[in-house]
Amino acid sequence: MTLINATITFYGWVITKKEPPKDLKRDLYLPEGDAEIQWHRLAAEYRARQKKLEALKAEATQLAELQAKTEAQWVEQMADYVIAEHSGVRVCRSVSQGGIDYKAALTALLPQLTEAELAPYRKAPASRVRVTCRDDNGKNAQVAFDPDSLAVTESSWF
Repeated sequence: MTLINATITFYGWVITKKEPPKDLKRDLYLPEGDAEIQWHRLAAEYRARQKKLEALKAEATQLAELQAKTEAQWVEQMADYVIAEHSGVRVCRSVSQGGIDYKAALTALLPQLTEAELAPYRKAPASRVRVTCRDDNGKNAQVAFDPDSLAVTESSWF
C-alpha cells in the first residue's frame, strides 16, 4: 500500500510538473543568489590553494625520499651502533613493539562476542568532509562549470 501511495504522489508531481521536496541525503545542494556568488568565490580560492598544496606535497614527498636515503646511508655506516652524532645530527635507532589488531584478537579469542556487546565501548561517530576538485574541465560535473572562470584574480577579492 505504501508503494502505491508513493507512486500516486510521484505521478501527481509529474502531471503538475511540480518538483518534489528535496531529499537532503540524496539531492544536490545548489546555492542560489548571494550564496552562489560566495560559493563561486570560495571555489576559486580553494582550487588555487589546492594546486599549491599538491605542488608542495609533491615536493615534500621528494624531500622525504631524499631524507630516507640519507638516513639509510647513516644506518649503514653505523653498523651495530645504536647512537651516532656528528656535524649537528644525532641518529638513534630503536625497535618498537608491533601494534595489536584488536578486531582480529577479539574474533580469535572471543568468537561469540557480538556487535551489541561491543556497542557500549564504541566511540562516538566522527563527521568527515571530502572535497573533490574537478580536473575534467567541468565536462563530467553534475553542475557544469568553466574552470577558467574560477581563476583567482585581483577582481575576485572584491
